Amino acid sequence: MFGFDLSEFKMFEKAPYETIDEKVEMELITESTKEVEKIYGKVFTVKVIDYALRTVERITGKRPDVDIDTLDKLKEYLLSISKELPIPCYYVMFWAQYVAEKKLEGSLGVGYKISHTGIAKKAVELGGIELEQAANVEEALILLRKLTVKLKIAPIEFGYKVGDDGSLYLYHGGCAFFKGCKISMEKGVLQRPDGRITCGVTIVICQFLKSATKQEWDHALLEFNEKGGYCIAKCTPI
Repeated sequence: MFGFDLSEFKMFEKAPYETIDEKVEMELITESTKEVEKIYGKVFTVKVIDYALRTVERITGKRPDVDIDTLDKLKEYLLSISKELPIPCYYVMFWAQYVAEKKLEGSLGVGYKISHTGIAKKAVELGGIELEQAANVEEALILLRKLTVKLKIAPIEFGYKVGDDGSLYLYHGGCAFFKGCKISMEKGVLQRPDGRITCGVTIVICQFLKSATKQEWDHALLEFNEKGGYCIAKCTPI
């Protein structure tokens, strides 16, 4: 544990909803997976569909009644059975994507980054907010929070503090991916090649920061606090 003093974080107002919009989230994930397919080819999509359906079958004992051979069909199927799943349907698709890439590359790599770049671009398109308007990092975070709350995909609680070296420490509370990430970490799915743990929400934020600052940003999960129900990640300009 890093022993963060949470009182040092500048917190935004809580999101005015209890759960995110799963349809919007599934749209974002589906479009991002299509972007990754451009790198690996059709084999990637075939594997994503297979792993997703196998996960659903393991959890519920069900197989689809119709042939699922496209990402859009997979999206619609997962949405149709979302109430039967113990984890969010969008996490099933993320899980399948992570596993597919690890099978192809041995670890999360370029496909993972392309996926979350795609999510950031699609979110901006849906929300109609131009992050280039931000004059600095903090203004970028304000615009980002406005966008993600508008789309109903933001964690319930979000805050930040700026380190002396310009790094950002991000607080995610009530994140829709929290339970899914716990499972993924236990399975070693979220581990990067250098051993650090990745955070899908934070890597999307890094893409927003890149748009606003014209710098590349790296990230790592520093704390996964099960008791408190929050995560803290670090974003560093590179």
